[in-house]
Amino acid sequence: MDLVYGPAFINDNWHHAVEGSIEYVKQSIERNITSGVYTKEGKPVSGILLVGGGVMGLLYTDKAYRNKNYGKLAMQNLMKTLTLKGFAPCSAVEIFNEASIKFHAKIGMQKCSTVDYIRYFGPATLK
Repeated sequence: MDLVYGPAFINDNWHHAVEGSIEYVKQSIERNITSGVYTKEGKPVSGILLVGGGVMGLLYTDKAYRNKNYGKLAMQNLMKTLTLKGFAPCSAVEIFNEASIKFHAKIGMQKCSTVDYIRYFGPATLK
């Protein structure tokens, strides 16, 4: 993903986005391996990032471009790049996201474990 359009493209469509999370997305793009599919004009239509812990995540495909295999293309490109660099591609899926689970199975991924994430929301949450 590029740094011009990539951060907003991903963050604006990420259902876990919060105030300031665009910086996390931008840093993930700057520091990690990513993959994106773009129009001829250079606008992203699908993208995925390598995020904390070396996990592929934040996959998003613009609604106008869905069912054209662009998400699959971005994901498989990232998987190939990671494999060539000696990494074992892995991804995280919320257990109730059946569409994502089916998508991952379709591209050859298999569930290997169940994980709980614990998140800190900042000083405002401390009492």
